[in-house]
Amino acid sequence: GSYSSSSDQEDGKEKVIKKPKKKRDRPTPKKKAPKKEKKIEQKALKKSFASSEINYKSKNTLITELLSRWWYSLPPWPPADFDYEPLLKEKSLRKVNSLMWNLEPELDESNRKRVFEIEGFEGIFKDSEGSTYDLRPKEGCPCKSKLKEKDHQELSQLLNKAFQNQLTELVQGPAYDPVSQSKIVSELKEKIKRLQRIYSSLVNSEN
Repeated sequence: GSYSSSSDQEDGKEKVIKKPKKKRDRPTPKKKAPKKEKKIEQKALKKSFASSEINYKSKNTLITELLSRWWYSLPPWPPADFDYEPLLKEKSLRKVNSLMWNLEPELDESNRKRVFEIEGFEGIFKDSEGSTYDLRPKEGCPCKSKLKEKDHQELSQLLNKAFQNQLTELVQGPAYDPVSQSKIVSELKEKIKRLQRIYSSLVNSEN
């Protein structure tokens, strides 16, 4: 039956002392799925290890690597002082400042269409219909056909220069993403070592 004491009997009512409930076993918490960041880090690591497998004995490999960072070792292109006005005139175009775009007529008195230079893409212009005009000079353009004319030794030297300058910029510049940046730095150092090793072995074999 129930258990009671004198203090439990008030107003002729008997209080029932309830037995404490047993605590239920809590289910084991599920393991959290791996975070997206970890997957990204693993990919970056795989990529950095893969860099040691790049075949720098191949001219095509040297050219591909150089084209992805040509501005670190080749002359600036297009030249900063290149005059686009004759080419614009030849195509019946006129350059208009983007701030003055809405104030300028579509055609001027010489029937030249208004265009503006795309920000960040010097020498490329766009008109009001969305058509683009690439007026950059062909001379000095960093392209595969031009680089194929160079020998293996020159390509190796240009690529090494590009790697070194890119590395310097990363190390001395601000670290916006320290984790990713350190991975890229490690990858570049590995590429430089491998390239220099291949280059030395080829030079020694020729002597």
